[in-house]
Amino acid sequence: MHERKGPRGEGEEAAPAAKQGVKAPQKEENVPAESASAEEREGSVPAESDGAAQKGAGKAGGARAVLRALRRFLLGEPCACIACGADVFARGAHFCARCKERFPFNAGAVCPKCGRAVAEEGGLCLECKAALPVYSYARSAYRYEGEAVRLIKAFKTGGRHLAVPIADDMAALVSLFPQADLLLPVPMTASARRRRGYDQAALLARALSRRCGLPVAETVLQKVRETAVQKTLSRRERAKNLEGCFHVHERKRCRGKVILLVDDVMTTGATADACAKALYGAGAREVCLLTAAAVPFRQNGEGPQGSAPPAGP
Repeated sequence: MHERKGPRGEGEEAAPAAKQGVKAPQKEENVPAESASAEEREGSVPAESDGAAQKGAGKAGGARAVLRALRRFLLGEPCACIACGADVFARGAHFCARCKERFPFNAGAVCPKCGRAVAEEGGLCLECKAALPVYSYARSAYRYEGEAVRLIKAFKTGGRHLAVPIADDMAALVSLFPQADLLLPVPMTASARRRRGYDQAALLARALSRRCGLPVAETVLQKVRETAVQKTLSRRERAKNLEGCFHVHERKRCRGKVILLVDDVMTTGATADACAKALYGAGAREVCLLTAAAVPFRQNGEGPQGSAPPAGP
Protein backbone atom coordinates (compact mmCIF):
# COMPACT_ATOMS: atom_id res chain seq x y z
CA MET A 1 0.00 0.00 0.00
CA HIS A 2 1.48 3.24 -1.12
CA GLU A 3 0.93 6.63 0.46
CA ARG A 4 -0.34 9.25 -1.96
CA LYS A 5 1.87 12.27 -2.02
CA GLY A 6 0.84 15.79 -2.87
CA PRO A 7 2.87 18.94 -3.09
CA ARG A 8 5.96 19.24 -0.90
CA GLY A 9 5.06 19.31 2.81
CA GLU A 10 1.38 18.55 2.32
CA GLY A 11 1.63 14.89 3.25
CA GLU A 12 3.59 15.56 6.43
CA GLU A 13 1.00 18.12 7.62
CA ALA A 14 -2.07 16.00 6.87
CA ALA A 15 -0.92 12.89 8.74
CA PRO A 16 -0.88 14.34 12.28
CA ALA A 17 -4.32 15.79 11.85
CA ALA A 18 -5.71 12.43 10.75
CA LYS A 19 -4.07 10.63 13.65
CA GLN A 20 -5.58 13.02 16.19
CA GLY A 21 -9.03 12.65 14.69
CA VAL A 22 -9.28 16.39 14.02
CA LYS A 23 -11.06 17.49 10.90
CA ALA A 24 -8.75 19.57 8.74
CA PRO A 25 -10.08 23.11 8.43
CA GLN A 26 -11.50 24.17 5.13
CA LYS A 27 -9.41 26.43 3.00
CA GLU A 28 -12.01 29.24 3.07
CA GLU A 29 -11.94 29.33 6.90
CA ASN A 30 -8.17 29.83 6.89
CA VAL A 31 -8.38 33.03 4.85
CA PRO A 32 -7.34 35.86 7.15
CA ALA A 33 -9.60 38.94 7.44
CA GLU A 34 -6.87 41.09 5.90
CA SER A 35 -7.11 39.13 2.65
CA ALA A 36 -10.68 40.35 1.98
CA SER A 37 -10.95 42.94 -0.72
CA ALA A 38 -11.09 46.62 0.14
CA GLU A 39 -14.60 46.77 -1.33
CA GLU A 40 -15.79 44.02 1.02
CA ARG A 41 -14.25 45.71 4.05
CA GLU A 42 -15.87 49.04 3.09
CA GLY A 43 -19.24 47.36 2.60
CA SER A 44 -19.72 48.16 -1.11
CA VAL A 45 -19.55 44.42 -2.02
CA PRO A 46 -21.78 42.23 0.18
CA ALA A 47 -19.99 39.32 1.83
CA GLU A 48 -21.44 35.84 1.29
CA SER A 49 -23.35 34.73 4.38
CA ASP A 50 -26.71 33.38 5.44
CA GLY A 51 -27.81 36.88 6.58
CA ALA A 52 -26.76 38.75 3.44
CA ALA A 53 -30.01 40.71 3.23
CA GLN A 54 -29.82 41.82 6.86
CA LYS A 55 -26.18 42.78 6.47
CA GLY A 56 -27.03 44.78 3.36
CA ALA A 57 -29.65 46.79 5.26
CA GLY A 58 -27.26 47.32 8.13
CA LYS A 59 -24.54 48.50 5.77
CA ALA A 60 -26.92 51.01 4.16
CA GLY A 61 -27.75 52.46 7.57
CA GLY A 62 -24.08 52.49 8.44
CA ALA A 63 -23.27 54.35 5.25
CA ARG A 64 -25.84 57.02 6.11
CA ALA A 65 -24.36 57.37 9.58
CA VAL A 66 -20.89 57.76 8.08
CA LEU A 67 -22.17 60.47 5.73
CA ARG A 68 -23.77 62.34 8.63
CA ALA A 69 -20.63 62.12 10.73
CA LEU A 70 -18.49 63.26 7.80
CA ARG A 71 -20.77 66.24 7.19
CA ARG A 72 -20.63 67.26 10.85
CA PHE A 73 -16.85 66.97 10.80
CA LEU A 74 -16.44 69.01 7.62
CA LEU A 75 -19.21 71.60 8.05
CA GLY A 76 -20.01 71.56 11.76
CA GLU A 77 -23.74 71.70 10.90
CA PRO A 78 -26.79 69.47 11.38
CA CYS A 79 -27.44 67.19 8.44
CA ALA A 80 -31.10 66.32 9.08
CA CYS A 81 -34.21 68.36 8.30
CA ILE A 82 -35.51 69.82 11.56
CA ALA A 83 -39.10 69.27 10.39
CA CYS A 84 -39.08 65.68 9.07
CA GLY A 85 -35.59 64.33 9.84
CA ALA A 86 -34.65 63.64 6.22
CA ASP A 87 -31.03 64.02 5.11
CA VAL A 88 -30.08 67.57 4.12
CA PHE A 89 -26.99 68.12 1.97
CA ALA A 90 -27.19 71.86 1.21
CA ARG A 91 -24.73 73.98 3.18
CA GLY A 92 -26.44 76.00 5.92
CA ALA A 93 -29.88 74.45 5.30
CA HIS A 94 -32.05 73.33 8.22
CA PHE A 95 -34.99 72.11 6.09
CA CYS A 96 -35.09 69.62 3.26
CA ALA A 97 -36.37 70.97 -0.06
CA ARG A 98 -39.82 69.41 0.43
CA CYS A 99 -40.37 70.84 3.92
CA LYS A 100 -38.97 74.24 3.02
CA GLU A 101 -41.50 74.50 0.20
CA ARG A 102 -44.48 73.72 2.45
CA PHE A 103 -43.27 75.04 5.82
CA PRO A 104 -45.49 77.89 7.14
CA PHE A 105 -43.01 80.76 7.16
CA ASN A 106 -44.68 84.01 8.17
CA ALA A 107 -43.61 85.73 4.96
CA GLY A 108 -46.97 86.96 3.65
CA ALA A 109 -49.27 89.77 4.73
CA VAL A 110 -49.10 90.57 8.45
CA CYS A 111 -50.72 92.98 10.88
CA PRO A 112 -48.30 95.92 11.27
CA LYS A 113 -48.79 95.88 15.04
CA CYS A 114 -48.91 92.24 16.24
CA GLY A 115 -47.23 90.73 13.17
CA ARG A 116 -49.71 87.86 12.85
CA ALA A 117 -50.62 86.58 9.41
CA VAL A 118 -53.67 88.22 7.85
CA ALA A 119 -55.48 87.74 4.55
CA GLU A 120 -54.08 90.86 2.89
CA GLU A 121 -51.95 93.90 3.60
CA GLY A 122 -53.78 96.81 5.14
CA GLY A 123 -54.45 98.35 8.52
CA LEU A 124 -54.49 96.75 11.94
CA CYS A 125 -56.09 93.35 12.41
CA LEU A 126 -59.47 93.36 14.12
CA GLU A 127 -58.04 92.15 17.42
CA CYS A 128 -55.45 94.95 17.59
CA LYS A 129 -58.20 97.44 16.73
CA ALA A 130 -60.32 96.09 19.57
CA ALA A 131 -57.47 96.22 22.11
CA LEU A 132 -54.27 97.92 21.01
CA PRO A 133 -51.22 96.02 22.37
CA VAL A 134 -49.00 97.72 24.95
CA TYR A 135 -45.78 96.66 23.18
CA SER A 136 -44.70 98.74 20.18
CA TYR A 137 -44.89 96.03 17.49
CA ALA A 138 -44.14 92.33 16.99
CA ARG A 139 -42.88 89.98 14.29
CA SER A 140 -42.48 86.20 14.01
CA ALA A 141 -40.61 83.77 11.79
CA TYR A 142 -43.39 81.15 11.39
CA ARG A 143 -47.15 80.90 11.41
CA TYR A 144 -48.16 78.62 14.25
CA GLU A 145 -49.82 75.94 12.15
CA GLY A 146 -49.00 72.65 10.44
CA GLU A 147 -45.36 71.62 10.67
CA ALA A 148 -44.49 74.69 12.77
CA VAL A 149 -46.73 73.39 15.57
CA ARG A 150 -44.87 70.07 15.59
CA LEU A 151 -41.49 71.82 15.52
CA ILE A 152 -42.26 74.19 18.41
CA LYS A 153 -43.77 71.41 20.53
CA ALA A 154 -40.65 69.31 19.95
CA PHE A 155 -38.51 72.29 20.98
CA LYS A 156 -40.50 72.74 24.20
CA THR A 157 -40.53 69.06 25.15
CA GLY A 158 -36.86 68.11 25.15
CA GLY A 159 -35.56 69.29 21.79
CA ARG A 160 -33.39 72.08 23.15
CA HIS A 161 -30.95 71.62 20.24
CA LEU A 162 -33.66 73.07 17.97
CA ALA A 163 -33.02 76.54 19.44
CA VAL A 164 -30.14 77.12 17.01
CA PRO A 165 -31.94 76.44 13.69
CA ILE A 166 -35.09 78.23 14.91
CA ALA A 167 -33.02 81.25 15.97
CA ASP A 168 -31.42 81.28 12.51
CA ASP A 169 -34.85 81.94 10.98
CA MET A 170 -35.66 84.54 13.64
CA ALA A 171 -32.34 86.33 13.06
CA ALA A 172 -33.46 87.39 9.59
CA LEU A 173 -36.10 89.60 11.27
CA VAL A 174 -33.82 91.41 13.72
CA SER A 175 -33.18 94.09 11.09
CA LEU A 176 -36.83 95.10 11.51
CA PHE A 177 -35.91 96.36 15.00
CA PRO A 178 -32.99 98.69 14.15
CA GLN A 179 -33.17 100.66 17.41
CA ALA A 180 -33.03 97.60 19.71
CA ASP A 181 -30.44 97.84 22.50
CA LEU A 182 -30.78 94.39 24.04
CA LEU A 183 -32.55 91.04 23.87
CA LEU A 184 -34.72 90.03 26.80
CA PRO A 185 -36.20 86.51 26.93
CA VAL A 186 -39.75 86.30 28.28
CA PRO A 187 -39.06 84.74 31.69
CA MET A 188 -40.51 81.64 33.31
CA THR A 189 -40.58 80.85 37.02
CA ALA A 190 -37.69 78.94 38.59
CA SER A 191 -39.95 75.97 39.36
CA ALA A 192 -41.22 75.81 35.76
CA ARG A 193 -37.62 75.93 34.50
CA ARG A 194 -36.69 73.03 36.79
CA ARG A 195 -39.62 70.96 35.56
CA ARG A 196 -38.75 71.52 31.89
CA GLY A 197 -35.00 71.33 32.41
CA TYR A 198 -34.27 74.51 30.44
CA ASP A 199 -35.68 77.93 29.53
CA GLN A 200 -36.63 77.83 25.84
CA ALA A 201 -36.90 81.63 25.48
CA ALA A 202 -33.44 82.10 26.99
CA LEU A 203 -31.98 79.52 24.57
CA LEU A 204 -33.47 81.41 21.62
CA ALA A 205 -32.18 84.75 22.93
CA ARG A 206 -28.64 83.41 23.39
CA ALA A 207 -28.60 81.92 19.89
CA LEU A 208 -29.93 85.20 18.46
CA SER A 209 -27.29 87.18 20.33
CA ARG A 210 -24.53 85.11 18.72
CA ARG A 211 -25.92 85.96 15.28
CA CYS A 212 -26.89 89.63 15.60
CA GLY A 213 -24.51 90.86 18.31
CA LEU A 214 -27.16 92.32 20.64
CA PRO A 215 -26.53 91.56 24.33
CA VAL A 216 -28.88 89.30 26.27
CA ALA A 217 -30.36 90.52 29.58
CA GLU A 218 -31.67 87.35 31.21
CA THR A 219 -31.94 88.72 34.75
CA VAL A 220 -33.62 92.09 34.10
CA LEU A 221 -37.16 90.71 34.12
CA GLN A 222 -38.42 87.92 36.39
CA LYS A 223 -41.64 85.97 36.62
CA VAL A 224 -42.37 85.93 40.35
CA ARG A 225 -45.39 83.63 40.51
CA GLU A 226 -46.93 80.73 38.65
CA THR A 227 -50.02 81.39 36.55
CA ALA A 228 -52.94 79.19 35.62
CA VAL A 229 -52.70 77.34 32.31
CA GLN A 230 -53.75 79.81 29.62
CA LYS A 231 -54.58 77.44 26.79
CA THR A 232 -58.35 77.85 27.07
CA LEU A 233 -58.41 81.49 28.26
CA SER A 234 -59.47 84.49 26.20
CA ARG A 235 -57.21 87.51 25.79
CA ARG A 236 -58.98 89.36 28.60
CA GLU A 237 -58.80 86.33 30.90
CA ARG A 238 -55.11 85.89 30.10
CA ALA A 239 -54.39 89.53 30.93
CA LYS A 240 -56.10 89.17 34.31
CA ASN A 241 -54.29 85.89 34.94
CA LEU A 242 -50.92 87.60 34.33
CA GLU A 243 -51.48 90.71 36.46
CA GLY A 244 -48.52 91.36 38.75
CA CYS A 245 -46.57 88.22 37.81
CA PHE A 246 -43.62 90.03 36.15
CA HIS A 247 -41.12 92.10 38.13
CA VAL A 248 -38.20 94.20 36.84
CA HIS A 249 -35.20 93.13 38.90
CA GLU A 250 -32.57 95.41 37.32
CA ARG A 251 -34.26 98.71 36.51
CA LYS A 252 -31.05 100.53 35.53
CA ARG A 253 -30.34 98.13 32.69
CA CYS A 254 -33.63 98.85 30.93
CA ARG A 255 -33.99 102.57 31.66
CA GLY A 256 -34.09 104.51 28.38
CA LYS A 257 -33.46 101.34 26.32
CA VAL A 258 -35.29 99.80 23.38
CA ILE A 259 -35.92 96.23 24.49
CA LEU A 260 -36.61 93.32 22.14
CA LEU A 261 -38.57 90.60 23.95
CA VAL A 262 -37.87 87.07 22.70
CA ASP A 263 -40.16 84.04 23.02
CA ASP A 264 -41.25 80.89 21.21
CA VAL A 265 -44.94 81.56 20.43
CA MET A 266 -47.22 84.60 20.35
CA THR A 267 -50.85 83.63 20.85
CA THR A 268 -52.95 86.62 21.96
CA GLY A 269 -50.12 88.93 23.03
CA ALA A 270 -51.24 89.00 26.67
CA THR A 271 -47.89 87.83 28.05
CA ALA A 272 -45.95 90.31 25.93
CA ASP A 273 -48.28 93.08 27.13
CA ALA A 274 -47.73 92.15 30.77
CA CYS A 275 -43.95 92.19 30.25
CA ALA A 276 -44.13 95.51 28.40
CA LYS A 277 -46.15 97.14 31.20
CA ALA A 278 -43.52 96.13 33.77
CA LEU A 279 -40.64 97.33 31.55
CA TYR A 280 -42.29 100.65 30.69
CA GLY A 281 -42.91 101.15 34.39
CA ALA A 282 -39.16 100.73 34.95
CA GLY A 283 -38.29 103.38 32.36
CA ALA A 284 -37.83 101.44 29.11
CA ARG A 285 -38.08 103.70 26.05
CA GLU A 286 -39.67 101.07 23.78
CA VAL A 287 -40.60 97.39 24.00
CA CYS A 288 -40.95 95.17 20.91
CA LEU A 289 -41.49 91.45 20.46
CA LEU A 290 -39.82 88.79 18.29
CA THR A 291 -41.10 85.21 18.43
CA ALA A 292 -40.41 81.99 16.59
CA ALA A 293 -44.10 81.61 15.70
CA ALA A 294 -47.39 83.47 15.94
CA VAL A 295 -50.93 82.12 15.82
CA PRO A 296 -52.57 83.52 12.64
CA PHE A 297 -55.62 85.75 12.88
CA ARG A 298 -59.07 84.80 11.64
CA GLN A 299 -60.65 87.38 9.45
CA ASN A 300 -64.15 86.69 10.79
CA GLY A 301 -63.41 88.51 14.01
CA GLU A 302 -63.28 85.41 16.21
CA GLY A 303 -59.64 85.91 17.20
CA PRO A 304 -56.51 83.82 16.66
CA GLN A 305 -56.93 80.61 14.76
CA GLY A 306 -55.16 77.28 15.02
CA SER A 307 -54.27 75.12 18.00
CA ALA A 308 -53.12 77.39 20.79
CA PRO A 309 -49.96 76.31 22.63
CA PRO A 310 -50.06 75.57 26.38
CA ALA A 311 -48.40 78.90 27.15
CA GLY A 312 -47.03 81.86 25.29
CA PRO A 313 -47.08 85.64 24.94
